[in-house]
Amino acid sequence: MNLNEEYVRRGKDIRERWFKNHKAVFEEHGPVKMLTWHQEGNSCYWCRYIIHGLYLMVYGDIGEAVYGWGSIQGGLTWPMDRRAEPRLFRGEMLRI
Repeated sequence: MNLNEEYVRRGKDIRERWFKNHKAVFEEHGPVKMLTWHQEGNSCYWCRYIIHGLYLMVYGDIGEAVYGWGSIQGGLTWPMDRRAEPRLFRGEMLRI
């Protein structure tokens, strides 16, 4: 078995064993869009993606990160400058 085949095998194993019962739930709250990926009744390997304007916030049981679109070079940037959108870090974005 070559390395690529091993990666494919491992990916399939992880997908079928760890994420077999996970579901994606999409919600829209005005300009805020949320996608939650989880297994109901279990908090292992869950995450939530929140998109609001030019920002993407990702958080879950393994940590969190905030990204911003529209840098000088264009595209997704990280880490985002917290001074750029202070409302995001005071929780106002999540009050829906």
